[in-house]
Amino acid sequence: MVRRSRTDRTRTPGLAEWKRVYQKEVAERRVLYQARVLGWGKEKQHYFAHKQA
Repeated sequence: MVRRSRTDRTRTPGLAEWKRVYQKEVAERRVLYQARVLGWGKEKQHYFAHKQA
């Protein structure tokens, strides 16, 4: 195959500053949510194990 243009299709175009900040915040929120969901099993186990009847 012959390349038709001089553009590099492997490079991603630059993001605006606000979009980069937004995507970073979204990723952090996602990690916190996943940690909370995964930690709920341990929390629930502790809650029910020490519950006074």
